[in-house]
Amino acid sequence: MTQPSAEARILTSAAFRRARLRAASLIASRTELHRLLASVESKRKSDPRLYEGAQGLDLDIICSVVDAYVDEGMLTVDGHDDPHTTSITGKARLRLVVAALVYLVDVEDVIPDSRPNGLTDDVALLRWASRMARAELPAV
Repeated sequence: MTQPSAEARILTSAAFRRARLRAASLIASRTELHRLLASVESKRKSDPRLYEGAQGLDLDIICSVVDAYVDEGMLTVDGHDDPHTTSITGKARLRLVVAALVYLVDVEDVIPDSRPNGLTDDVALLRWASRMARAELPAV
């Protein structure tokens, strides 16, 4: 029997389930999404490995998509999504992208960040979430 991929293990982990639940509540609040983006930036500043190479680019793409979602007013004041701004598929992808950011700032994820190679799971999830985020970018 083949072993599940590292990505699959992370996506089915209790830590990512917690992140998905948290993302579902964060997505309705501009303030909370901005706080999350600030936490991501703080983590990024504290660990230069998050700036390097592909993981830096992946994180930039993910944060840009979330930031655009917030800044372009795709949330309504009463916390309900405007059904004309984002597709159902787009909203589902956005929740997963936000969950990846929540996971990134969580120090108690599959591989705690304080351990050697503690960012391995975070980087794998960033790559996965970057693919989700790219699907939301307009074609140029």
